[in-house]
Amino acid sequence: MTPSPGTLKSLAEGVIHIHELGFSRNNCTFACGVAWDKDEFGKAIDYQQILQEQLMKLAIYYLNHPNILPVEMLNIKFIAVAAGINNMLDKLCGAGTIMRCWTPDGQCLPCHLFYEVSKEKGVKLDDIDLSSPCHLSDEQCKGCILETICPTCYGGNYITYGDISKRDPYTCIITKIRALAGSWMIGQMLETPEKYYALKDFSNEELAMTAKGVIQTQSFLEQTGFMEELQNG
Repeated sequence: MTPSPGTLKSLAEGVIHIHELGFSRNNCTFACGVAWDKDEFGKAIDYQQILQEQLMKLAIYYLNHPNILPVEMLNIKFIAVAAGINNMLDKLCGAGTIMRCWTPDGQCLPCHLFYEVSKEKGVKLDDIDLSSPCHLSDEQCKGCILETICPTCYGGNYITYGDISKRDPYTCIITKIRALAGSWMIGQMLETPEKYYALKDFSNEELAMTAKGVIQTQSFLEQTGFMEELQNG
């Protein structure tokens, strides 16, 4: 599933429906490169409020159905938050590493989205280094502890901004809302981790790191004023 502004109000219903059809796993990645504050008809929507409500519905569903593995938009790797950006070994997209695109004119590009730029400009692109996450941070993301769990599309960034490191600002807000809801859900699960599919196979060390990441996430969102911004609309 790829939630978009026009389908956001049915997000929880859609995910739960897939679970109840019997699928043990499913995943959702939010659309990027779109204006989330307007639906497909150009009507203004409060996507932040809607997303909060939908994620809390899902979080409560998972707390009431402990044998179901939560979707990754809530089942966030808080261990990565606790470990920090300096321990991030892999970037959050396979473009240029586990993914390649060979074009009719002989180019080997990180993914098909880069070919869109090549076709539009009518030129072959210079080599684009996506081998390491260390040089792929947006300057605006410096110091954000959520960077290790914040998705980005390098091809989409290149199409929109001409810069693989420059990130979609809506994704930033969506990731913070996800982190807030996910940290609350996982925090509840940590009280009886053996009960929940999401945590039952974690070692004591992994549980401790998860708890640390949850606490850090909530503290970060509060100290940076994000929680207050959400409350004030």
